Amino acid sequence: MDILNRNTDYAFRLAANLAAEYGNAPISGRKLAKDNFVPYELTRKLLQMLAKADLVISTKGPKGGYNLSRTPDTISFMEVIEAIQGKLCLNKCILSSFACPLKNKCPVSSHLAELQKEIDKHLSEKTLNEILNNDQAG
Repeated sequence: MDILNRNTDYAFRLAANLAAEYGNAPISGRKLAKDNFVPYELTRKLLQMLAKADLVISTKGPKGGYNLSRTPDTISFMEVIEAIQGKLCLNKCILSSFACPLKNKCPVSSHLAELQKEIDKHLSEKTLNEILNNDQAG
């Protein structure tokens, strides 16, 4: 089972493309779709989700398209993930709303909760800017 779904992977591609072009003219949805090998209709849907999360802005008109709403160094991986698929959770037993009969005496849940905190911290600290730096290094 994948932790990140296919749509999140596609959204990262689109966001990375927008990060690379940050400060330039808006990029059309069709160009983003073609350049990132994402079906156009899905690209539109993902960009709408990113816009709803205030990560992307759209500009209408003949020279319209999409840009990041903020600098790439201020948009975290976690924000992109949550915009597309919601909160990541290793196991529903660590959700506060889940009523597990073993909740108070489970030998595993505290370890999963600790790992979840580490994953959340890491994804919140990683930014789109790091994707750019990685591309430039390679």
